[in-house]
Amino acid sequence: MTQGCITIWAGARFRYHLGEAPSLHPVTAACRMMRSRVSPRTRPATFISENRDLSTLRKAIVGLDLATKDGGLVAALPGLRAWGVETVILTHVSRESPVPLLHQVDQTEGVSGKLAQANAWLSPFFGVELCLRSGSAGACLAEEAGDRGANLIVLGVGARGRLQEAIVGSTVLEVVRRSDLPVLLFPHAALRGRRGRPLVSPHDTWILHPTDFSHASQRALDLARELALEKNLPITVLHVLDARDPTPEEEVRDRLGRLADELTSAGVTGVETVLERGTAWERVLAVSAESDHTLVVMGTRGRGLLPGAILGSQSREVARRIAFPLLLVPYRVR
Repeated sequence: MTQGCITIWAGARFRYHLGEAPSLHPVTAACRMMRSRVSPRTRPATFISENRDLSTLRKAIVGLDLATKDGGLVAALPGLRAWGVETVILTHVSRESPVPLLHQVDQTEGVSGKLAQANAWLSPFFGVELCLRSGSAGACLAEEAGDRGANLIVLGVGARGRLQEAIVGSTVLEVVRRSDLPVLLFPHAALRGRRGRPLVSPHDTWILHPTDFSHASQRALDLARELALEKNLPITVLHVLDARDPTPEEEVRDRLGRLADELTSAGVTGVETVLERGTAWERVLAVSAESDHTLVVMGTRGRGLLPGAILGSQSREVARRIAFPLLLVPYRVR
């Protein structure tokens, strides 16, 4: 049997390494991402991943809300295998001590049953680890991601798509604030009815990168470039010119052109630049909806105490309303 691990927090950390013992509790025993578009041209503690290659997405920590009945996020995870993910760490964070969760009798509707079902569904695709913790979901996820050497944090956005709801609410904001790892959001609207089908497949994905030419956007573009090179994907670089922005349009087009030249020189095929006018989040959503196989890769500020200071007002609205997978790439000045 493949060795697994449950991490339980109840004042202290205990690790259970699984062997062949027949008396293992059922929960313990369960431990085991288009279209082609081508153109010619004083804060909380943070968990920094030193020397982490963002293009190597081999190990993903997945935040689950096992108090809900929707298993859409778990069902969509096998699609990450084609992107190179080899290990998933299924993590449930409760406000209370998670120890009683291990002793639930109901194996059908209870947390233990959901963990067993998730393990059965995912074990053919990945090495699976389980983690149960209590406390702040965002802080726990960021810490576990750092401790376990994860390259990616995966979360699901609630049914109404609001970042302030359920586990993915304050959790997204807290994770982005505390960790420098990319955060992949799967909106509920994108998850429905896709059990067994990849949500994001590298065989047909189109990468959309909205940029404001900031350092945060550059880090996101770096990751988008590496994904495009590894999987031979096209990239559209989008900038939205606000009516209040005094920057001349010709200057903006020149900056977009330079970014496109950089991508092309790096070997990316199918590079397009798009300049839109209007409200940034509205235009990002409109352009992303032009394909059913869109992966939006955008940067975040990754700092601040208020939601608008962490994601930025435009990024926050995109994350609230988008119907496609969204890869947020935090930027932090070291």
